[in-house]
Amino acid sequence: MTTGFKTLVAKIDFEKEALASFDFLRGKKMKGANIEDYRVFIIYFDDMESDLWCGE
Repeated sequence: MTTGFKTLVAKIDFEKEALASFDFLRGKKMKGANIEDYRVFIIYFDDMESDLWCGE
């Protein structure tokens, strides 16, 4: 992992953010689910230098 990513993961309270943003997760948490067990990261890249996404 890069230092920036490690810092991001250490700095942000992902559970707090998830519970503030998603009603269904609050319900799961209230029923005893450990939502941290289901956390995944999705990575994507934005290619601003090519026309791949412009239909060409």
